[in-house]
Amino acid sequence: MIRTTVRLPDDLLETAKERARLTGRSLTQLLEDAVRAELSHSPPSARVAERSPLYRVHGDQAVLPRTNSERAESIASHRAQIAAQIAELQMFLREQPDRDGRSADEIIGYDAQDVLR
Repeated sequence: MIRTTVRLPDDLLETAKERARLTGRSLTQLLEDAVRAELSHSPPSARVAERSPLYRVHGDQAVLPRTNSERAESIASHRAQIAAQIAELQMFLREQPDRDGRSADEIIGYDAQDVLR
């Protein structure tokens, strides 16, 4: 085990000492348990929720939009690209042969009384 120094606000330290006393642990044990509990959780959702910036390509460099209108234009361009990819995928799927002669109801598995088989 290694020794280290931790700086805590006075009121937090007093509260931690009191909690350690009430639970029959040393301050070190209480702090160790608190750190282990914190580290057992997933990283904060704020990191996950952060939006990655939308870049525009200028020459062979990606740069951040400088204004709200550039950002809106970048978002619109990104959405248009996604829409085009979806349309291309839909067209590809429509062109695929129907290899299953059953009706949709037969595939899903409902009988004449609309009960799932």
